[in-house]
Amino acid sequence: MDKRGKNRKSDRVTMLAVAGYVLFLVIGFPAAEKAGGFYPALLILAGIAVLFAIVYYHSRVNAYSCPQCRRKFKISFLKDLLSLNGGKQGKRLTCPHCGFKGWVQETAPDEE
Repeated sequence: MDKRGKNRKSDRVTMLAVAGYVLFLVIGFPAAEKAGGFYPALLILAGIAVLFAIVYYHSRVNAYSCPQCRRKFKISFLKDLLSLNGGKQGKRLTCPHCGFKGWVQETAPDEE
């Protein structure tokens, strides 16, 4: 089923996590800089850890649909982290089934 056809709780969770992350950075960095000491470095490490957690969650709850062969596939955390994201275009990926290289749309994973 197409992702837009479902009420996707995972989309809301991801968007809330990203909004919270941005708020964390916008408020946290000035506060950490003002506090001085090791707090800026601690905030940078915490920011990286939170970003990795968001990408890990995203990689586990989403799949991609190849525009050429129409088959769904999932990607690893590392591929999700490092692949180019084009917003509404999707992600720049290679289909593991047919070898298509290009923009691939995010979709709901198959129900298991």
